[in-house]
Amino acid sequence: MPVKWYWAHDGKDFVEFENPQERTAFNIIKPVLESAFVHGDSCHVLVNVQKCNGIPYKPDLLFLKKDGAGAVDLKHYSGSISAKFEKRGGAERPFCVDASGVLFSQAHDQQYQGEFHQVAGYSGVLKRLIQKECGLENAPFKTYFGLCFTGINADFSPAQKFISDNYGDPRIKIEQFSRLCVPEDLGQELFDAAFGRLPWGRTPAEEQIMKIIGAFHCLPRDFNERWIEINDKVYTQPCLLAGRKGTETAQDLQLDGGEVVSERHLLIIRDKPGHVRLRDTSTNGTYVNSTKLSHAEVVLPLDEGLPIHLWFHGGAQLVLRSPGLPEHKRTRAAS
Repeated sequence: MPVKWYWAHDGKDFVEFENPQERTAFNIIKPVLESAFVHGDSCHVLVNVQKCNGIPYKPDLLFLKKDGAGAVDLKHYSGSISAKFEKRGGAERPFCVDASGVLFSQAHDQQYQGEFHQVAGYSGVLKRLIQKECGLENAPFKTYFGLCFTGINADFSPAQKFISDNYGDPRIKIEQFSRLCVPEDLGQELFDAAFGRLPWGRTPAEEQIMKIIGAFHCLPRDFNERWIEINDKVYTQPCLLAGRKGTETAQDLQLDGGEVVSERHLLIIRDKPGHVRLRDTSTNGTYVNSTKLSHAEVVLPLDEGLPIHLWFHGGAQLVLRSPGLPEHKRTRAAS
């Protein structure tokens, strides 16, 4: 069954993301998760959770399924991602840093205890709710917690090495078990996440899962909206991958042109209403309305009458515009 999406709701409206980086990160991982759970039991995913039992920051994703649950924070960090200990509130904790040793989270206030501690705390709140709702207070099960880095060319191997080098350090504690990944691996991470040692026959029932979702003030949300037309085909997916035809990667848009086109060449991401974010991750770049985009992002308005033209080395072209009347469009993506 597909992923079932739930979104924070304040009683009147859905609580939207506060900045474009959060929205971009979600639109990148949404199709990845949906692909991972096409078969088997469903996975309930809670987005932008509004309340977390007094924790001042909102988790990006919580997930619950019959055999596992956990928390994921989406971090829009690019390039090399390492970590170091930083003192906050009288205690040293691990924080993510860039290649120069600068905190990615330096804009946060002094309450912020670091990416690793934060997501472990979210997972702990979820675990306590599962224990209470399912009568598992003494069961030695575990819940997943991890960071997914969604920025351009994100490389978390230095952070992974930091965790490994400091394994057992009292300053890192539970945070040493944080899982790290990039978007293309997140679906498998959640699919594999498991409770471990649960008493026989005590996996959460659907009605128990729904009660837990209600405790986080989340309601179901549908995302099947036609938002972009590409070469006369209308798409609903919030993130589309364009890349070289004939590779092992399953692209949404396959491009001719041979080796000059990268396997994962360009991401076409839904942005704020009526806009598209283009992220180039290729070797040779992409020409956007005759301007070269290389290892960078640009946000442009979608207009049915004023299309965006993309050119690729090797001759492939894509034309992007706001979708026309849906009854005139019959495509695999929108059907």
